Amino acid sequence: MNKAIFLRIQEQLALVPEIVHIDRWNDQVERLRAAEPDSHPFDLPAVFIEFMAINEFKSSSKTAKRGPCGITIHVLQNVMTDSHRGSPEQDATLEQLSLPLDVDSVLDGMSLGKDESALQASG
Repeated sequence: MNKAIFLRIQEQLALVPEIVHIDRWNDQVERLRAAEPDSHPFDLPAVFIEFMAINEFKSSSKTAKRGPCGITIHVLQNVMTDSHRGSPEQDATLEQLSLPLDVDSVLDGMSLGKDESALQASG
């Protein structure tokens, strides 16, 4: 993982004011499942950055190797309220649907540096 790329993505995600926790992905969902019911290891909404394994390296010089690295963005939210028609919580609950779109908006096309490709959604 490239520290500079992680910090650049983290900085860009900080532009979304609803996000209260941004970190590197380390299977935090398992920590949530193992936590006590009233205890959370991190505040929500949270966004985690996961760097996928690089399976194919190519030499770009005698000392450097380059390879494609996928990045997965995990958006975790507390969606324990009701969105059914007539619910007093419907508007607030449905507002949470915009967070993944906001995350995509600040990251799509973001430059990762002079020698790196721009981020683009793949799925």
